[in-house]
Amino acid sequence: MEIKAVWKAIKVTVGKERQVTEALAELGIESYLPMVTIAERRRGEWEERQRALLEGYLLIHVNWTAELYYTLKNMWYVQYPLAGSVEEAEILYLKQYEALACQSVIDYTGEWVTYRGPIASAPERIVKVDKRKGRALVRFELGPENVMKRWLPVKIIR
Repeated sequence: MEIKAVWKAIKVTVGKERQVTEALAELGIESYLPMVTIAERRRGEWEERQRALLEGYLLIHVNWTAELYYTLKNMWYVQYPLAGSVEEAEILYLKQYEALACQSVIDYTGEWVTYRGPIASAPERIVKVDKRKGRALVRFELGPENVMKRWLPVKIIR
């Protein structure tokens, strides 16, 4: 009986996602770390920085076994795997959002609020919008019981 590869989310130490990704690559484990470019204000100046979309989490595509569980458990900066597997549709949404994050637009100028870009494919995911900071709180599902909310940059038109 062949075990089917699934996407799993693992909790890692915040800021160490890239190091864990490199360590997994050395072991031959396929991993995915969605990144997004955001504008941050530091010392009064705006600068663009590359950040992990899901800070503290990493996605791996594996045949889940007990041996793999103990390999991950003994790795530096890996805390624990999340229960369940991540749906393929969620992975596709993350990849789409990562590729087109700078093109997400929420338009308040007309009678109705309109969405453009990757955020338009699933507006029901938007929990809250911060017009002043130009960001939206978006919901992601990393398994059946693991719902995450992250602030993502969007362009606001008023």
